[in-house]
Amino acid sequence: PCSSSPAGTLRTFSCSSGVLASNQSRSLSLSATAPGTISGDSQTLTVKAMVNPNDLAREQGRTANNTATVSTVVQTLPDLAPSWAGSSTTASPGADLMFELTLRNIGNRASGDAVLKVSIPVGQLSFSRFANSQFDGGCSPPDAQGKFTCRTSTVPAGGSRRVQIWSRTNNLLEGGDRLLSQATAELRIGLPSLTTTGGRTAAEVRPLGTSERNERNNTSSLVTTV
Repeated sequence: PCSSSPAGTLRTFSCSSGVLASNQSRSLSLSATAPGTISGDSQTLTVKAMVNPNDLAREQGRTANNTATVSTVVQTLPDLAPSWAGSSTTASPGADLMFELTLRNIGNRASGDAVLKVSIPVGQLSFSRFANSQFDGGCSPPDAQGKFTCRTSTVPAGGSRRVQIWSRTNNLLEGGDRLLSQATAELRIGLPSLTTTGGRTAAEVRPLGTSERNERNNTSSLVTTV
């Protein structure tokens, strides 16, 4: 059985194993919830287990292994999530369309250098222009495969970056055609650079951003039916 009691900012658990014969063991599973807010970008949480000092006399000085410690680092991290919105999810051949692409940071830390990789269906949509872009690194025109990128130096925690994409559907499209547009967000974790120290040149990685909390929401798709 185990009992617990608070001790200042710590909580102490006392568990009795009963009599342990030679080479026997007892195990304990402990679950806890990380704090919702922390000071700074990271905080280390430490759990320590030790044998009751009252029992040490029975071990005849063999006490070097009577303490075990495990530490967990809790970090604040960005979480980038792109999403699409548009004037309509249906269109007629030759119609002008406006899609608004938003990159949100739903994490609890500002992102580093972020890249939004976008593709639109070449041959079905004809790109016209970008409008009202909030990406300070700009957006590149689509290439021959309908792919382009938008870059921003940071997305603050709880903030977003938006851009409007204007295009026109192909006049030759037939009713029922489905046009797929897709966007994927990436963080540029680091780039190799050359540094000179003491007359020697060495390669190092200088971080441009941070890791991400959840990569499962990094891609968003939009289907437009003609």
